[in-house]
Amino acid sequence: MTAVVAKAPGPAKLGIIVSHKYGGAVARNRIKRKIREAFRAATEKITGGMEFVVMPKEQSKRAKTPEILIDLSNIIHKADII
Repeated sequence: MTAVVAKAPGPAKLGIIVSHKYGGAVARNRIKRKIREAFRAATEKITGGMEFVVMPKEQSKRAKTPEILIDLSNIIHKADII
């Protein structure tokens, strides 16, 4: 998973980019739902405003929500947000 993180005023916001190459609408929407759920859990500790743009990789199709949560948590820690 690739993410771009930027400081911004207000609460944490999420943008998800999933290419048509990823699959049909069902597959794209499924990964978006998983990423949103993981984002809600991962950003509970963030107090400042941040904007995240997430681009899942092809391997994310088979990932479960806890695995996506771990990836997002790693990205947040690497960005030194928490």
